[in-house]
Amino acid sequence: MLTGLFAMPSTALAHPAVTAGGVAGVDVLREAVAGLLAGRSPWDPVVVAAADPAAQDGPVVLEPQGGLVHLGGLGLSTIGTHVIRPPLAVPTVAAHPGADLAVLAALVGHHWPAARIGVVGLPADQGDGLATRIVTNAESMTVVVAGDLAAGHGPKPPRPAVGAERAAAFDAAVIDALDDADAVRGLAADAGTCGARGLPGLILAAELAGLAGRAASEVVAHRVAGVGGVTGRWD
Repeated sequence: MLTGLFAMPSTALAHPAVTAGGVAGVDVLREAVAGLLAGRSPWDPVVVAAADPAAQDGPVVLEPQGGLVHLGGLGLSTIGTHVIRPPLAVPTVAAHPGADLAVLAALVGHHWPAARIGVVGLPADQGDGLATRIVTNAESMTVVVAGDLAAGHGPKPPRPAVGAERAAAFDAAVIDALDDADAVRGLAADAGTCGARGLPGLILAAELAGLAGRAASEVVAHRVAGVGGVTGRWD
């Protein structure tokens, strides 16, 4: 039984323990993330899901050494959280998650220290039934997905060739389509050229919302360090 579903950018700057150095928009982003998670029961199992290099042939559960996910790949090895294997019928890989998935896990662990967190890597073309497996699971479960969008914003964007106008148009199209999994999936062709890493997670979110009969709410677009993102919930 699905009890909660959230989308959050996976940028490390969303974590309040990361030095932001006056980056524009970071305070608003952090407040939005905290607001989404406030009030949700921390005792239900939590699955965090994002595109990950380990998910070559389909969704996988990642089991890092010692059950510890950290942000060492971003030079922040002291920030992390412990994870468990979630009760999902997908293969398990003994590997540490990539940066996007690690940041999501660390964020959830920060806000819900007592939560039982599992990490699921999604392939770039996610869509082989993971949504159904989550919704039909016997346990109550909260799902958090990465919602990074185009990397073409600001005076020094990570992907300057994208251009601010195209980046803004892509982000708006994703946000307009959040309640329609097929519509979000239809934007996948542009996601790579726009540097949008969060689309697989948002496809999963839209699929889950459709199966559970829910609509997106509290949706806010963000632009932090040249990357677009979205925070929102389906409940």
